[in-house]
Amino acid sequence: MLRGLAAEWPAVTRWDREYFLSRWGDVRVSTALGLPSHGVPFLAPASTFRRERTVRTFWNDLEGARCWLDEQPFSLFAGLEDDVRMQELMSARPRLGLNLWIGRGTKSGLHFDPTDNLLVMIRGDKFAALAAPGESRRLYPFYGSIMKSRVDVEHPDFVRFPRAASAELQVAWLTAGDVLYIPGGWWHYLASPSESHHISVTCSFGRQLSLSFLASYLLRLGPAHVARVLRDFIVYGAFGRPCIARFHDVPNGLQLYRRLRTLSKPGGRADDGGVQEVGCTSPDLPVLAAPRRGSDPASVHDASVAQSEAARARGC
Repeated sequence: MLRGLAAEWPAVTRWDREYFLSRWGDVRVSTALGLPSHGVPFLAPASTFRRERTVRTFWNDLEGARCWLDEQPFSLFAGLEDDVRMQELMSARPRLGLNLWIGRGTKSGLHFDPTDNLLVMIRGDKFAALAAPGESRRLYPFYGSIMKSRVDVEHPDFVRFPRAASAELQVAWLTAGDVLYIPGGWWHYLASPSESHHISVTCSFGRQLSLSFLASYLLRLGPAHVARVLRDFIVYGAFGRPCIARFHDVPNGLQLYRRLRTLSKPGGRADDGGVQEVGCTSPDLPVLAAPRRGSDPASVHDASVAQSEAARARGC
């Protein structure tokens, strides 16, 4: 984590309710309303929360409810990119997406993404917890959705998930201007207080985790996980059976089917088995410190570990 690296961005002082409503108040966006208070939101169908709103209506919702304007592309908001300086953090490697997040009382659920990400806090606070790929078996991925965890980070049930008691998490509080690097394949959980709203920006970049990386990871999880992914590959992919769209989740078997179909088309590229390195200007970009599990997030002292340690861990 890089404390205060984006503190001088124009967005940090400009982005508030009046700013958004005066420029993009009538823009229609996808939002999530009435979010659960627990930390595993993937269980519910997406239709439970998903609502299309204008930005103006969403800001009214934001006054008193757990809600999210989540992962909305900057292309919806003409001129918004002028307020951020992402090019100062990134090298010439291509970005895959620049997205806006606004919410109150949100809990992302513990998961990992197939690409590297930068998260920049613009307003408010967030609690962040990260775990290396080597912790995966202790974090109880969902059957059929191996990039999502069944463990509630803030209220873990060690009776149902006993191996989680030995998992090591790296935790910290993010405030306005802080930047967090999340390597592809690293588990992460983000939560915001319900007392006030937060605004953040995420940028995904680099190649996706290779199929060989994901296959090796799936095999390490065991035969039950392998069987479920293969079942979903056949049922939802090859046979085209409909599946329930869950919140921020698509069955991995269906994702695998779609990815292989893309690679099989003319011009489709098979990945080379590698994992894209972070494309940031600093070669020594640090990540979070690694306190033991059970630490009180509010009392965690800010620190960092060398990126070389993160690189070794992510190859577990």
